[in-house]
Amino acid sequence: MVTASGTGLPTMKQYFTLDQNDSFLVRMDVSGSNLKANWMGPVVMDTAGGVNIGITNDNRALVVPFDNDGLSPTTLSP
Repeated sequence: MVTASGTGLPTMKQYFTLDQNDSFLVRMDVSGSNLKANWMGPVVMDTAGGVNIGITNDNRALVVPFDNDGLSPTTLSP
């Protein structure tokens, strides 16, 4: 678990579960008062080459549906 907090800011907890060889789960909880957001990204990579999976020319796409009920599947396509 990674916790981010600051004076006057809500507390954000990120949970990362590495339960398989080729995938992981991410959960993000935010607590505080008067919460609102235009955008939240539990996993963000904004640096070219920031993740090295040891293979070149292996483009992948992460598909995350806009849904917050926890029932929609998320797929990773090579």
